[in-house]
Amino acid sequence: MVTGVEAKDECRLALDALKQSPLYNCRCKRGMKKEKNCLRIYWGIYQHLQGNDLLEDSPYEPVNSRLSDIFRLAPIYSEALAAIYLLTQNKWKTQALIEIA
Repeated sequence: MVTGVEAKDECRLALDALKQSPLYNCRCKRGMKKEKNCLRIYWGIYQHLQGNDLLEDSPYEPVNSRLSDIFRLAPIYSEALAAIYLLTQNKWKTQALIEIA
């Protein structure tokens, strides 16, 4: 068993070797046949490499499609529709009050 400085050097070399392997750039695809297995492997590797700093990485391949834009923009669009609805409701209420007066 190796301890101390030798162990630290050995771990650093192993980490460098892993970063050079194809596993380091491995990503999963949503809906793939073995998605759960892929995610388990991904998080097993990256959790040890990055500790708790996992917020910037995604286990999924980047998706360059119109559909991904739709999902990304959906909350923004939803808020805009809600704002428009509220504005039109307030406008109608104001017009009704003017007509009554």
